[in-house]
Amino acid sequence: MWFVKTPAANRIAYDNDGKNTYAGLFGQVEYNDDKISAFLSSTVSSTTYKRIDRYNYVGVSNGGTAIESEGVNIIGYTAKGGINYNMSPKSNVYLNLGTFSRPPFFNFVFTNYQNVVVDPLKNEKANSMEIGYAFISRNVKLKANYYVTEWIDKSLLSGRIPAPGGGQTRAAVSGQNALHKGLELEFQAKVGRDLSLGAMVTIGDYKWKNNVTAELRSDLDQSITTVDVYADGLYVGNHPMNQFGALMKWQISDIFDFGAQWLFNDKLYADYDVFDRDDPSAAGEQVYRMNSNGITDARLGASFKLFGLDSYLQVQVYNLFNNFHWSRGTDTSAENGWIVGGMNYGTDGVGQTPFTRDGRALKEGFPGWGRTANISYKLWF
Repeated sequence: MWFVKTPAANRIAYDNDGKNTYAGLFGQVEYNDDKISAFLSSTVSSTTYKRIDRYNYVGVSNGGTAIESEGVNIIGYTAKGGINYNMSPKSNVYLNLGTFSRPPFFNFVFTNYQNVVVDPLKNEKANSMEIGYAFISRNVKLKANYYVTEWIDKSLLSGRIPAPGGGQTRAAVSGQNALHKGLELEFQAKVGRDLSLGAMVTIGDYKWKNNVTAELRSDLDQSITTVDVYADGLYVGNHPMNQFGALMKWQISDIFDFGAQWLFNDKLYADYDVFDRDDPSAAGEQVYRMNSNGITDARLGASFKLFGLDSYLQVQVYNLFNNFHWSRGTDTSAENGWIVGGMNYGTDGVGQTPFTRDGRALKEGFPGWGRTANISYKLWF
């Protein structure tokens, strides 16, 4: 397939280049002995953005000279530190702390297809902490970890949504805060010479922490319409916050080995629709919660010699029982119906309850893969 450059006379809405210039410094110090290890690292960066417009200024769209913006310089930084204490040769505890301030992406520096700088221009920031414990021996491995991450002034760009004056646009959301926290547990044990079993648990809670204002940017006349978005207390979508899993590895013989994994996904919410969250009377109404699901994967492998060379043949099957599940989605109010996979399923009614819950519905959804399989072969020489 050949990619061609659209002729200047055929370009619509916008035609521009973006120039980024970046410089950074990094430093790290470490300390190690038999009991304690620690590190401290930091970075500082300078990013300069320029936008070169060939369309949205007088004379430019008719072949005039491109207009280059002034350089916008933004400073960013990171700082991370951690300490680990070996309680014994088999167990340890650790603590990690971090913070960063990241310059916004190019789409959030200049507003609405013009060389106009967003005001106020804010870095995305985050503060994080994790504390954990690990025990590792010849036959048993145990890990536990608790984490908290605070996001500040996060910037988001929506997909295509209806524009107030007709057509479609994108909503630029900035200044949104979120709090992610959770507990992770992992366990593995060798049972006899040929069998290993394991389990994992993840329990999380991710929520947006404030209401924000979104800009609806028109690519037709470069107008901007602001919309209040009531996101405070909504769950962050498109990621299962609770997961429970089990796995096994069995060396059947010198040739054959078998493995299987089961993963149960729970507390999976759709993302919120910016255009459907501008009603103050619905503030705090939780987004659509997708159905929980358990997925089983399995594999069978064989080790053998071929022409005197070591080789390994493996068959893997994903979603062995072909369970239907959602991988991500966007919610809307139940009264507006929903669209799944490009098809309109109408409004709430008999037999349609799997797609509505607590006054919310799935506007757009992306199902996870059904049963799939692959075969791989490795040869060492």
